[in-house]
Amino acid sequence: MMSVSTKSIEILDIELEGSEQSLVLNNSLSLQKVYETLLCPEIIRRALHGPLSWQKRNSITVEQAVLSPSLAPQWIAALSVLGTRVGCPGDQDDELFLTDYLRRSGSRRSKWDHLCLPLEVPHRRWGAAQVARTKSDKPIVSATAVIDFNRNIVTRARLALTGVWRESVRLAQSTHLLLDTTLTEEGIQQMMNDLEEEIITQDISNQPSKYMRAMATTMSTRALRECIVENSKP
Repeated sequence: MMSVSTKSIEILDIELEGSEQSLVLNNSLSLQKVYETLLCPEIIRRALHGPLSWQKRNSITVEQAVLSPSLAPQWIAALSVLGTRVGCPGDQDDELFLTDYLRRSGSRRSKWDHLCLPLEVPHRRWGAAQVARTKSDKPIVSATAVIDFNRNIVTRARLALTGVWRESVRLAQSTHLLLDTTLTEEGIQQMMNDLEEEIITQDISNQPSKYMRAMATTMSTRALRECIVENSKP
């Protein structure tokens, strides 16, 4: 058992997702404080930028954003694809994946006081894309992807979408098609066929329009292509 200090924002020797260190965020922090820290991973900073003004970031705490994902859905998406955990006071062993925690409701949500996310995971690449009515407008649909590679073979793949699920944010299940393969255009397009079917078969009372489904696959393709580009860099 490891005691976790959560005074504000810290880097601790906690191994997650293959990283040797993790970033710990106290739940009372404002999103602006997270955005401003030099420790903030670029995927997190990018998710907090844009439609979330500094005034909004100042007024929303980490806890509020987790308990109400609609306040900052792209930020929750970025946390989710990174494999972020929510932690109980002083006890790392009680940490849950953020995605598992969000599926809980009411009394099933245990008390927590920090988020823990991995830093500098070896051979990890990420990408994000979104569509909005205007550049400063809230995204209609967004996609955030993280891919882990081992000798160009995909070992872990996560894709979070906003704007098409009953929930504000959800991880797509279709990413299992990418595992143990090289990430190619052909593989991405095969996954997009399954992703559209996955979206169609969700809660029938909350079916996204044909346009929204098309945007979901388009944004997902762009996010995954970013991972290919980043992985090709020396």
